[in-house]
Amino acid sequence: MNALAAAPVRDDDLDARLSALRKAEQSARPPSPSHVAAELAAIGRGYLEAGRLGPAAEVLEETVARFPDDSASLARLILVLARREDFEFARSYLDLAAEREPAAGERGVYVEIGNLFSAVHRLDAAALAWDLYRRAGGTDASVLARLGRTERELSATPGQRSLASDHFTIFGDESVPLADLARIEAALTSEYDRQAALFGAGLGSPQVVIIHGGRRYFSLISIPDWVSGVFDGNIRVSLDVSRPYAPETESVLSHELSHAFIRQLSGGRAPSWLHEGLAQWCSGRRIPKSDFRRELGQARPRTLAEMEGNLTANFDPQRARANYAEALGLVEYLVQKRGEGSVFCLVRDLGDGTDLGEALRREAQMSGAELVAGWKSWAGL
Repeated sequence: MNALAAAPVRDDDLDARLSALRKAEQSARPPSPSHVAAELAAIGRGYLEAGRLGPAAEVLEETVARFPDDSASLARLILVLARREDFEFARSYLDLAAEREPAAGERGVYVEIGNLFSAVHRLDAAALAWDLYRRAGGTDASVLARLGRTERELSATPGQRSLASDHFTIFGDESVPLADLARIEAALTSEYDRQAALFGAGLGSPQVVIIHGGRRYFSLISIPDWVSGVFDGNIRVSLDVSRPYAPETESVLSHELSHAFIRQLSGGRAPSWLHEGLAQWCSGRRIPKSDFRRELGQARPRTLAEMEGNLTANFDPQRARANYAEALGLVEYLVQKRGEGSVFCLVRDLGDGTDLGEALRREAQMSGAELVAGWKSWAGL
C-alpha cells in the first residue's frame, strides 16, 4: 500500500476528518481496512505538513501499529518524533524501518531524519537514516558524502559519553576523563554568558561540543597538526589525553564558541576574515601594533578578497600565522577606531541581509579597501 497516493488533507478539516473516520469505524457499516489505512495516513501526513506535531505523532503511531506494512507512515512517524526531539523513540522506530526496504517516496524524509539526528551528534542514527535514503535509490552526492563522512567519524570514535546542560550538549570520547568533561562544561558555561552579553543574544539552541581524545578524527579529515579546534556547526576540540588537562584548552573552546555566535548573528554571511579575527578577539588574543610586522613575517598584507581564500585553505603554520594575524589586526583596528560595538553591529547587519560593503560603510564609515589601508598605516606597515 502506498499511503502517499491518498488525497491531500487541508489543515482546516483535519480534525473533522479524523472525527468522521472514528464515527464511521463505529457505525453499522464500517469502512474497509484499506480505506481506514489511507485516511489515517493522509491525516497524519496533513498534521505533519501543518506543523501540528502532537496530533501527527498520535495518528501516525496508530497507523503504524494497525497497518505495519505502511512504510511511508513509519518514515513520517520517525520524522515527527525527531522534530519533537524525542530521539530515543525515533531511534527505536528507525531500527524497525531498517529491517524493511524503503520506497523511493521516502527518500526526502530520511534525509531530514538524518540531518536532525546529526545536528544532535547522534551519528549512528544519522548514518542509518541516510543509508535508508541510499537504499531507497537516493543518489544526491552531498547526502552520500555526509553518509561517508559520518561512517568514517564513527570508525574513529568507537565510544562516546555525553554531558548535557542548558546551553551545551557535550560528547567526549571514552578516553577523555569525566573530570575533564566537567571542567570543559564549566568553562563553556561561563564563556557562554560572557559572549552572549557581547553579542547581545544567546544561541537559539544547545550547541553540540565534541571532545576528541587525541587526533585520530582530526587526521581523518585532514586538519593540520597545529590546529586543536574547529567549528563545523559543532565545536570540535582535540584533547591530548596522555597529559594533564591544559588550561589552554579553554582558550580554544572560547574561540570556537565565538564562531557559533558569529554564524548565528550573521545568518552565516560573515566573511572568513571577520569570523577568524573576531573569534580571536573574543577569546582574548591581542597583538600590539609594534608586533604585526613580526607576525606577518615575509607575507604581505592581503586584500579582503584574498583573505577569504587564504583563511579557507589549509596552509603551513607560518602562512596561517600571518593570515590570522591580519584578520585579528583588522578587527583590532575597527575596535580602536569605532569601538567594539561597531564590530558586533557589523555582524548583525550581515545577518539582516546587508552586504559587507554597505555594512562597513554604515558601521565603520569606510570601504573594504580603506579598512585594509587604515590597518596597515595604524600598524606601521
